[in-house]
This record gives sequence, structure tokens and C-alpha cells, in this order.
Amino acid sequence: MAGPRPNRVKTTDLKSRILNLAQTSVYQVKIQPPPQVAAFMQVKGFNYYFEGENLELLCTEASLPGSFLFTHTANNDYHGVSEKMAYRRQYDETLDLTFYVDRDYNVIEFFDSWIDFMSGQGNPEAYKSPVANYRFNFPETYKNDIYLTKFEKDARGQNLAYTFIKAFPINVVKTPVRYDASEILKCQVSFSYIRYVKERVGAGYIDFPVTGGGVPVNVPPTQSSQQSTPPSQSSTSETYIRRGFDISPTQRGTVFRAE
Repeated sequence: MAGPRPNRVKTTDLKSRILNLAQTSVYQVKIQPPPQVAAFMQVKGFNYYFEGENLELLCTEASLPGSFLFTHTANNDYHGVSEKMAYRRQYDETLDLTFYVDRDYNVIEFFDSWIDFMSGQGNPEAYKSPVANYRFNFPETYKNDIYLTKFEKDARGQNLAYTFIKAFPINVVKTPVRYDASEILKCQVSFSYIRYVKERVGAGYIDFPVTGGGVPVNVPPTQSSQQSTPPSQSSTSETYIRRGFDISPTQRGTVFRAE
């Protein structure tokens, strides 16, 4: 096959062909702690079912994930030739997210509480003792999928929907405060995950069932049940969630348009 031949392109065609580019500032994350973690947060004063969506909107920086391949080098299978063979795919080790911190410090409390639950730190008073001890919880209780969707302002065309499998926070970066000109306080968090799955979807959304403790996300309790604690993990009911927004099964098929 021959190489490309020179081709004339009219200036009027350039805008529609190559100038319709994606923007970095239009995305949304969905971070849903497991039911036991959410219940632990509520005891410590953070109600995820009321404040979770606000926390996700405060995410000011994220990164689309990447991966690379491990290769084996075969030397001299052919005279003077070194050839590489791929044998394993390696995903990024962490997903790094940066959040603006609200006036009530809910962002800091959210991630600190998640890590407190993992490390078995329940009563802060007990940890003031110099001989305090701890016992970590099982991974099944603190890992959950989180989501990152990249779309454009008009919500048309193709979107990128990333699912990070069994993610959990492993590092809350220290945040300096100082007597300089005031800036917005930020909190940077690193999540570990097994792998990511990328889906290229059309305009609108993908709905997915939340099972095994599927809880209504960011939805206040109904009048018939004033308790905001999540159901047990044995629950088989499904709550369908649009990427970053909540819907019921009867609302499936609704097309989301960005304002």
C-alpha cells in the first residue's frame, strides 16, 4: 500500500473537520462509598446520601487513566533484528483527584472517615492514648467501583465513561495552610484500583445496576422511612444510576442535556 498522496483541503472545511475539539473542563466523577463505609461516615457526621453529589461537583481536577505494556525483547531471531513482544498490560497504579474544600470541611471528613473505617479507627478519644491499637477491616467492606465520565457541553456525540474496579483511597495528601494571600483550600486524594474499563457511549448516558447493597445515591429518605441508613448487602433490589445523576428504573431512556 502506497503512502498518502497530497490532498487539497478548503479552509472552509477545516472548522467542521478538525476544529471541533474536546475540552478539558467538562467531566464528572461519581464516588460512592460501600454501604458500611457510608454508615460509618454518618455516625461521624457526614451524610453521604445528602452531601455526596455536592462533594462530587467539587472535584476540580481528575485524570483520564492510561496503561502500558510489558514487553519481551527477542534478539537475533532474524539477523540484525531486535523485536519486542507484548506479554502483559499494566494499568496506572492510582487515580488522582483534587477537590475544592467546602466551608464545613465535608470533603476532608469524607475521605478521612473512609480511611478511618479501613484502619479500624472508630473512637478518636481512644486513639489519643499512646498505646492505642487497631485492626483493619476486610477489603470487601471498603472497596467499591467509582466512575469518571468525559463529555462535552452540548452532551452530543460520543462520551467516554470510565469504571474503576474496586477502588479505595490510599493517600490523602497533606494540605498546607499559611499566612499568605488567601486561596481556595484543596484536598488531593489518590485511589487504588484493580483496573479500569472504558466505554465509548452515545449522547445521553449509560445506566447500570448497583447490586449487593445497592443504595439510593444522594437521595434523601422517603416519608415512609425516615432512616437514611443503607440497606444490607443481601439486598437484591436494583437502583439504576445515570453517570453522575440518579434515576429510577422507570426513567431509563431519558436523555441528559447539559445546561
